[in-house]
Amino acid sequence: MFVRRAIDHYLKGKRSRRDVTRFLETHPDLDRLAERIADEIREGRYRDTRITYFNRVEPISGKHRVIGRESVRHQIYDHVAVMALQAGNDLVITTDYRTQIPKVLEAVENGTLSMDTIDTACRRVLTWKQNLGLL
Repeated sequence: MFVRRAIDHYLKGKRSRRDVTRFLETHPDLDRLAERIADEIREGRYRDTRITYFNRVEPISGKHRVIGRESVRHQIYDHVAVMALQAGNDLVITTDYRTQIPKVLEAVENGTLSMDTIDTACRRVLTWKQNLGLL
């Protein structure tokens, strides 16, 4: 299942993070979690999309920073969106465009997703719309 592979890919190197550890303790059955997330995406029901803010003082500079972090579940949604584009989806249809579009742009900037992939997807969508008389 695609969502389960996306969860496994997201978790690589993150299992030792406290928020991920807590998330995995409350969701030990990753197959069931993948099914629920797939259903939520398919039906447009996103849950637990809040951003938690915390204070941090940089150890060297002493600068005070306020850092926001999405929930692990939301980070998985974002990861699924990027992987869907990598897999050949032309559109990421989401009610949470405020976080997923920046995640797609971040993936382009860091080389995870190529601009050619985005251009090809956009070209197919625009051609499709033109053929349907929508442009």
